[in-house]
Amino acid sequence: MEGEGEGREAKLNSHRRSASGWALSVWLACLALGAAPLPGAAHAAQKPASAPRPLVAKEGRGIVKVAWKHRERVRRRPDCSHLVHQIYGLAGFAYPYATSFHLYAGTENFVRIKKPQPGDLVVWRGHVGIVVDPGERSFYSSLNSGLRVTSYDSRYWRRRGPARFYRYAPGGAGRLLVAAATSPTAKTAAARPAFEIPSNILIVAAAAQPTREEVAEAISELTNAAGHILRRQDILHPAQPVVIFDEIQVRRVKTNGKKGRGQARVQVVSRVTIAKGKIKRKRRSEKRRWELRRTESGWLAFTPQERIYVPRAVAVRVLAEQLEALTRNDYPASDPAKLARQQVQLAQLASLLNALLEKK
Repeated sequence: MEGEGEGREAKLNSHRRSASGWALSVWLACLALGAAPLPGAAHAAQKPASAPRPLVAKEGRGIVKVAWKHRERVRRRPDCSHLVHQIYGLAGFAYPYATSFHLYAGTENFVRIKKPQPGDLVVWRGHVGIVVDPGERSFYSSLNSGLRVTSYDSRYWRRRGPARFYRYAPGGAGRLLVAAATSPTAKTAAARPAFEIPSNILIVAAAAQPTREEVAEAISELTNAAGHILRRQDILHPAQPVVIFDEIQVRRVKTNGKKGRGQARVQVVSRVTIAKGKIKRKRRSEKRRWELRRTESGWLAFTPQERIYVPRAVAVRVLAEQLEALTRNDYPASDPAKLARQQVQLAQLASLLNALLEKK
């Protein structure tokens, strides 16, 4: 029995060494795809986690200055969550990429505050920006009109519902905190609820009919958030097929103002589909329709119920994080059940990442 245990552990160690090599390859692939590096890679260079320390006003103003410099050299406008992520990284306050939905729910790198200062995040479900001047209630973000400064207190943004403000807090160590209104000290809040993949997003069109650009940005944020599906333990058996795509283009937006209904006709170019325990590697181009509905707040875009769409760059980043975390779990040979599960997960991750990193 002891020999069998040693054999299982030796086999698993071989898987771990292979997975470690994959982690490095995937990290480089993440950079090539424009995705964030592995969180663990950044953590390795950091000091051990300490008590959370929210940024002071001077550091926040520094983030705003970096935003202005960043705007001067941006060639292709990123979506709001990637813009914020890029600016914070350039300012020296890196964090694992998070969509606006994740930021709104609360992440380990930020504390929620009531009174914002320059450099803080202002977040809605589906949009995020950087506070520029709290006195003017202004923030900077990626908008349909470009990279702009606007007021988070305007009617346009109030229609999204109450905004939340968050401040970067190094050393958060996985805790969600709520900073006091008049003090930089923070109190530990209740544990975060499990993140739920959003089924819709508020477009908030300025005109009677949302534009293709507005719908495209909404779909981008929804599909980025959908990547969370790949964090589940059995990634090969999702409730709906998961389509990992290279590109989604909104071809046409059609609405009926009287009925308050509409459609966004999109073209999806994909290469991998996960369904029923299998990874289907087939490049395909398909036409899909995304449902639009008008509410009192504005137009909503809904995710298709029959499929889950995830961008390839997001999928690679999420799976790389999973792979890196899995290689850090050292289960003893005396626990064959956990060893077996880990072997299966390593094999699944390796197979899926291989399919995603194949050349077109």
